[in-house]
Amino acid sequence: MRVRFVLLSVYFLLMLMYLPVEAQTQDGLDLDQAEQQSQSMDDGAEDYLSRPRKWTAASDSTKIITASLMKVNPTTVVLKMEDSGQEKVVRKGTLSKKDQIYLDLVYLIADDNAQYTQLQSILDGFQAGKYPKVEDIQPLHIKYPKSPYATMLMGIASVNSHPDYDKAVPYFEKAVKNVAERHALVNNIMPTTYISCYANCAVAQWRAGGGSVSVKLLDDATKFSETPAFIFHNSGLMAKEDGFRMEKLRLSVKPKATLKSILAKQTTTNPKTFKEEKFYFSLNLDPPPSLHTLDEVIQDFLDNGKDANAFYVKEKPFQDLLAGKNLPYEPWCRNCAGRGLIRCPAKCNRGVISVPKTVLEGVNTLNGKPIYNERYVDAPCPTCSGKGVAGNCEVCRGTGRY
Repeated sequence: MRVRFVLLSVYFLLMLMYLPVEAQTQDGLDLDQAEQQSQSMDDGAEDYLSRPRKWTAASDSTKIITASLMKVNPTTVVLKMEDSGQEKVVRKGTLSKKDQIYLDLVYLIADDNAQYTQLQSILDGFQAGKYPKVEDIQPLHIKYPKSPYATMLMGIASVNSHPDYDKAVPYFEKAVKNVAERHALVNNIMPTTYISCYANCAVAQWRAGGGSVSVKLLDDATKFSETPAFIFHNSGLMAKEDGFRMEKLRLSVKPKATLKSILAKQTTTNPKTFKEEKFYFSLNLDPPPSLHTLDEVIQDFLDNGKDANAFYVKEKPFQDLLAGKNLPYEPWCRNCAGRGLIRCPAKCNRGVISVPKTVLEGVNTLNGKPIYNERYVDAPCPTCSGKGVAGNCEVCRGTGRY
């Protein structure tokens, strides 16, 4: 009997040791086992996230627990209860809408705050006209890959260093994707950054040949209560240039109508004088909300919906954007596309043209006469003497910049 009792005791002890975390209920919040995949906590946010926060049940707003956020998984969250100090695994779906938005945003905003702070000296340099290289900004993008600030500035740096806009497009596209992720959750977060990312990407896309994409981006940038004047300037220049572009790059009927509707929104004349033939970029970026005010921002959005961006448009970055500050124009000469040289008027292929030449193909076996045929062969272009260019651009005097 004693042996059997000992064996049974050992068995139950082993069962307790390897038993998975139970599904429990605490104040109406369903708890479940956590998945292996989780988000890591940023060092800068660790202190704040370790503080207790009130969490509300989706089914009953009177059921509230106070706990610290420990870990966020795809479908669950690990909370440390303030009263007992125990860790509980809670399904996201059992939490209130505000809590679910908070969980989706908190790590993104923590990274945004860290990246924005570390980019400040670089941003100040941009706004003062001192443009660094893409490589100078890239480490902060690698460190915080889901934040929009570094990638947007990398796009600006790329545009400033090389007239090939195709190289800048991926940076701007990444910035748009990142800022859109935040606006899908709360539409009033960082409106200045949103407009700048979308408007800058629109210019790069247009210069790279993506006309319809550009118009869609500009249209998205006009969704706020006020639209900066440079958006209307860029839209008007696109409408003007569209008639001179190659046929395959011209806008179809729908994008043309969208562009027209954007221009129809302009009700006042901006006192700032824009260069007629130049697109403008925006260097205006608003800081992300602090983690301390994130709950307030989310609640404001839930209470006011689409009108909630009023809180941000009163801030200095948005007012600077409306006033036309920090708006550099594209640096490259449009007459020569930034090359500094004028293309050969004969439109040869880098100094080479195809010319007809009669060549002997063979001999007629019946009468012995030679068979000749006309073939096209490469030859130096007589217009540019094989150089491919007609000389330095008369507008920029060979510098490529305007």
